[in-house]
Amino acid sequence: MTPADTAAVLSYIRQAWGNTASAISAGYVQNLTYQFIGRTGLWSWKELEALPPDTEANAATSSMHPPLNPLVRRTFGFGVVPAS
Repeated sequence: MTPADTAAVLSYIRQAWGNTASAISAGYVQNLTYQFIGRTGLWSWKELEALPPDTEANAATSSMHPPLNPLVRRTFGFGVVPAS
């Protein structure tokens, strides 16, 4: 997945089901990817809370879901309505 696709999925999760968290920018994902390129282990809650905030997130898009790449939509089933 590209940083933009990862950011879209994370933003969707952060804003779905009544959550009101801000969007995640692709630049933030890319920066963290390069910063932690060799990491293979799982993250602890304490480590996640210690990450710096995303200063690149656009406040104007924080209240809406970012558009998702069609591959991401198919892979994760976002926007797919089950057949009845």
